[in-house]
Amino acid sequence: GSTPTFVSKRDWPWTINVITMTLRNLTLALTLILAGCSHLNLLFTNVEEPKVELYSVQLQKLSFLHIDLLIKLRISNPNDFSLEAREFQYKLKAQEKTLGQGTKSEKIIILPNSKKKLDFPLRLSTANTSSLIEAYLAGKESKINLQGNVTFETPAGDMKLEFNRTKTVKSHL
Repeated sequence: GSTPTFVSKRDWPWTINVITMTLRNLTLALTLILAGCSHLNLLFTNVEEPKVELYSVQLQKLSFLHIDLLIKLRISNPNDFSLEAREFQYKLKAQEKTLGQGTKSEKIIILPNSKKKLDFPLRLSTANTSSLIEAYLAGKESKINLQGNVTFETPAGDMKLEFNRTKTVKSHL
């Protein structure tokens, strides 16, 4: 038979270093795996897109140079967890022209399975809206388009949602 081989005394420091490094690496790997397990449920979380509905555009103020509008949106959260919105960017268009745009940087929490109404102020230049005003006063239909995006924080990470809603307006003068 063969005799077992033992580490000689002169190789001990090297052997201890290898064992120490191996234990350190195993400890690090185990720590990362266990930390990852607490977030595993996030990988399987089904995040449904919130629904954005344009439900009203209200005239706030009219002057010779500006038109101040209030854009009203309703955001529905179909998820079983809250969504936190950090920033909204939006643009109002009509007749292929950008009438105005804005950014709303405000932390807004939308509770699980609920709806939230949000108001977005928008100032338009009357120079950009003259043809729209003429069509409105003549009783013609005009399509107003609201485009934008919002970034939501979810348990599964950030989600950017783009929206594009069109509403037909007509005066009843």
